Amino acid sequence: MTTKLVNQDQVTAGLRTVAQVLNPFVQKRMIGVHGKNWLPEFVRRHPRPGSPQEHLGDLGFLIWVLTKDERAFGPKVLPRQARNLAYRVREARNLTSHEQLNDLDLATARGALQSMAEFLTLIGEPGKAGEVRQLLGRLRSTGNAAPHVVRPMSPPTKRRSGQRAKPKKAKKQPQPPPQPQPQRTSGRPVIRIKIGCGAVAALVVIAWVVGWMFFSHRDADPYEGKYKDKPLGARLNTGRSEIPRDYHLRFLDEPIAPLQGAFGGDLGFSAGQLTATDGRIVVITRGEKISYATCRDTTRYTASTRVTKTLRFCVTTDTGVVAGVAVRGVRKQGTNTFVKLDIIVWKGRKPKG
Repeated sequence: MTTKLVNQDQVTAGLRTVAQVLNPFVQKRMIGVHGKNWLPEFVRRHPRPGSPQEHLGDLGFLIWVLTKDERAFGPKVLPRQARNLAYRVREARNLTSHEQLNDLDLATARGALQSMAEFLTLIGEPGKAGEVRQLLGRLRSTGNAAPHVVRPMSPPTKRRSGQRAKPKKAKKQPQPPPQPQPQRTSGRPVIRIKIGCGAVAALVVIAWVVGWMFFSHRDADPYEGKYKDKPLGARLNTGRSEIPRDYHLRFLDEPIAPLQGAFGGDLGFSAGQLTATDGRIVVITRGEKISYATCRDTTRYTASTRVTKTLRFCVTTDTGVVAGVAVRGVRKQGTNTFVKLDIIVWKGRKPKG
């Protein structure tokens, strides 16, 4: 029995649209800046496997050209936000090329398509962005997402099937009340009692989730909230987290815990790579140590890096969060991969641009 990869098919369709737009967009800019023979020279300076003819059909290569050639794709042509979105689109491509057996979860697929649509809008293709947004309506909830919705409601179901049969009779007793005052609520308690446990449990869960999201987001900027008066270089957070594939982290969450979806937050893990949402990872070499000074002064940025057991790197976000990250272990469980990370977070300068 084969599983239909509905979400993955929609993401793949979106990637095809992006590739169709990027091919002429990249070639027009590169020819205008470097001339008709730009491709062999670019490949010579930035060698990749395969021939130049094959490269132009590769979305990953097109995005690589976008992010490598500052003359053709400076801030006026490709704003920082578009550059960051391009990295996310490339990660979506990597993700679909590796996820062959299981469908993409709803949050990851939605994030990928939204990133593609925003990217296309920013490079002047709102019509194609609209085509990609239409794919959002074809996504479906996967089996992985169902337990998160069902679990909070399961305990009340057991209670109702047990000794809640007697309270049903008690519901009818208030119906002929001689008391006029409670009559406002007496018509509705019959329904409330019927779903009372489930409703209360659901409301508690919703309130907790909304409150958690509100407060965790409120302190996500090191220049706001409780971090506002902290000096540059101050340590804001530390933690150890084990992140599964297709999850992401936010460095100012307390504790730092993985959140579902390969896109979002500050650092995501998918397809064997760790990716900085804002496109600034610096891999630390053997002679360097993880410190605020190292992360602040080293600017050999890349958007993502392949996971190894000895990997150490810095991440700088658009809000000014600076994090030093060290891999402490990689393990596989079934078809999933988990990476254990030690993380130190500092308050840094906000990047320009």
